[in-house]
Amino acid sequence: MSNDQLVFIAATFIIILFATLAAQFHWLPEGMFKTIVLFVAGVASMLSLLLANVPPKWFSGSKDGFLMALTFAAMGFVARAGEARAFGLPMLLGMSLTLLVANVIRLIARVL
Repeated sequence: MSNDQLVFIAATFIIILFATLAAQFHWLPEGMFKTIVLFVAGVASMLSLLLANVPPKWFSGSKDGFLMALTFAAMGFVARAGEARAFGLPMLLGMSLTLLVANVIRLIARVL
């Protein structure tokens, strides 16, 4: 594993950790700002994994990647109402949409 991969993997964990702490300890104001910050944190964490190329099957445009994207989306919608949903839905949707877009791009690139 290269140093770049270690940095991007560490960045993923740090992003998720700080987003979780911010939501848990109510450091973010309720409303649209919190939703946007958590969504962007989900996107950033997946982009960091994409740049690290770990796990590569998630971003290869294969059924594994699409299944993982759908799993993240389903987990966001299944979260219980209230605080868990206010955190989980935007964060997991950000992760899911990033995975979905990355897989569509790779699938199109592979077909062309």
